[in-house]
Amino acid sequence: LASTAMAARMMRGRTPPRRLPLPTVLLLTLVLLGSDIGALALRDRAALRLTDTSAHVTSCASGYFSLALPRKPLRSTRRPLRVPCPLLCALHSQVAASEEEAVQAQAATDVEGWSDVDADDDVSCTDVLCNRALNMKQIQAVGFDMDYTLAEYIPETFDLLAYDGAIIKLKTMGYPEAIGEFRYDPYKYQRGLVIDKKRGNLLKLDRHKYVKVAYHGLRRMSSEARKSIYAQSFELQPQFTPPDYATVDTAFMLVDATLFCQLVSYKDEHPDEIQQSYELIYKQVRRAVDLCHCDGAIKDAVAVQPSKYIWRSPELPRMLTQLRRGGKQVFILTNSLFDYTDLVMRYLLGSDWLSYFDLVICGARKPGFLLDPYLPIFQAHAARISIASILHRHYVDHVSRSRMPTAYLQGVDRVSPSRRPC
Repeated sequence: LASTAMAARMMRGRTPPRRLPLPTVLLLTLVLLGSDIGALALRDRAALRLTDTSAHVTSCASGYFSLALPRKPLRSTRRPLRVPCPLLCALHSQVAASEEEAVQAQAATDVEGWSDVDADDDVSCTDVLCNRALNMKQIQAVGFDMDYTLAEYIPETFDLLAYDGAIIKLKTMGYPEAIGEFRYDPYKYQRGLVIDKKRGNLLKLDRHKYVKVAYHGLRRMSSEARKSIYAQSFELQPQFTPPDYATVDTAFMLVDATLFCQLVSYKDEHPDEIQQSYELIYKQVRRAVDLCHCDGAIKDAVAVQPSKYIWRSPELPRMLTQLRRGGKQVFILTNSLFDYTDLVMRYLLGSDWLSYFDLVICGARKPGFLLDPYLPIFQAHAARISIASILHRHYVDHVSRSRMPTAYLQGVDRVSPSRRPC
């Protein structure tokens, strides 16, 4: 130890130190021999702390470790003693292993009752997976959409209704008969993608709006082509917002993305048969799919055989019942009209499905329902069908006086079909 300290002083151009006090020599001996007296916790390669002795070792820019005793400085100097790094490197692996074991033990204690999910694990549909906690005591009401939320549609059959119906309507708009040979893959695309209407591209962005993957139709774009369009200077960087871009944010939009990409590739291969621009192609695809939801091409088939298109969960009634028993108000807010909502919910919950909810709002026209406080609402009482027009901003007070109303926009139920909008 004396020779080590002497070498350190000589490398700094100073004279050898005087004899070190006996307690200091013992402490240094225990540190260098890796004694278990001190609780060693390696925070990083530049810091080593002895928690039981209030001593710590920190690295220096010159490649040495400094040992400091805050309570009783060394007699020879009030500056810390500098010890060459090689003498402490032997402790590094042992301390790091001890630190890793301590961290793992603490983590196991903190998340007791929780388990990690690997990609190869079989996850049940009843398991709850989350990345944050929510205090339900602060939640007064819990609302659900119906389509793709309470009603989980089977993509192999339900999406095919919209896809085939849109193909038929596109043919009537002047598209060639060859598009009838297109095939739908329900798992080719997913929500979160962005459609570039003007260029005919489908984009995958990260959270910083950087385009990581881009497809032109069905063909993947090269890195050079992708960056030349979407990785320009900050001033020219696109914002990926309407009207030039559309986000695939719902499961209904997956049919739009599939048809758009297929038509873009077909237009590139047969420019004489499809002369519309990419932007007009997207507009017509959106129109064709939307018509399928309005003219009965989808809902009529679901009404005939709902089990073919909707997966019924046996746990759904119990979940809704537990929410209400916990003091929560439960409601539905759906864009579907009451006739289709009644059909689907009867299949999922039975004929008394209204008893599971405090409020049911149909034909909501979201997102307008959430943005315009003056949209009219018509309320239909379950006992007697009477219509009362009320303002949107006052409907909460009215709901508190009615137990199970069914509210919906612009129209009434099947009692007056002539007044129901198309």
